[in-house]
Amino acid sequence: MRKPGTYSEDDEEPLVDTTKALPLRSKRTERRQKKRHQKEAASKQLATLWDLPLELLLDVLTLLRPSDIFKLSRVNHTLRDFIAREEHEIVRKIISQRYAVLAKCFRIPVLLKKVDEDAHPALLDLFLERSGPPSMDFPFHRDNYYMLEAYLPNRGWNAEVAEWRYMPASQHDTDIQFVKAWARRKKEVEENEGKEAVKELVQDAAEAEALSNLRNGAS
Repeated sequence: MRKPGTYSEDDEEPLVDTTKALPLRSKRTERRQKKRHQKEAASKQLATLWDLPLELLLDVLTLLRPSDIFKLSRVNHTLRDFIAREEHEIVRKIISQRYAVLAKCFRIPVLLKKVDEDAHPALLDLFLERSGPPSMDFPFHRDNYYMLEAYLPNRGWNAEVAEWRYMPASQHDTDIQFVKAWARRKKEVEENEGKEAVKELVQDAAEAEALSNLRNGAS
């Protein structure tokens, strides 16, 4: 039996934690929470173009037209640097996909500084200013092109004065007006011929009907 006034641990009741988080009501805390939420939301955004593998990204770019590639390079610095860095691979893929035939027919242009200096005059106007044959024939064939030597459209070699004579820039517009007038006259002739043909058919039908009536009356 326990003596009065004595203390024992068995007399203690179990402790219960009743502490609660204090509500945060300050504006500063609310701003911090808002920034944290925005940062968490930004980190959960959808994947971007740069999340694609390099091979897949290049395949996507090669589906675009060359003019679209130039436009895309002006969007931002990142795209411009990427296109410049992968320029050769992008060009190779686009040429093989879109211009396979042209790539076999034409040599890829190179900078003049990469050409032998002895060949520079042949690639400049010094070559085009040379004397040419007295002809304005169009080089419809490769061999014919070589015979014409320095050929350019809208000019011809004048053998009397030994110089090139150039057509005026307005000659192109004059030729277009001539073609339009010729097409207009051709259309009018066809329409008139059609009208005349219809008149002849109507006249033939009327004569046939009159002849049939005469035969029926005679009978």
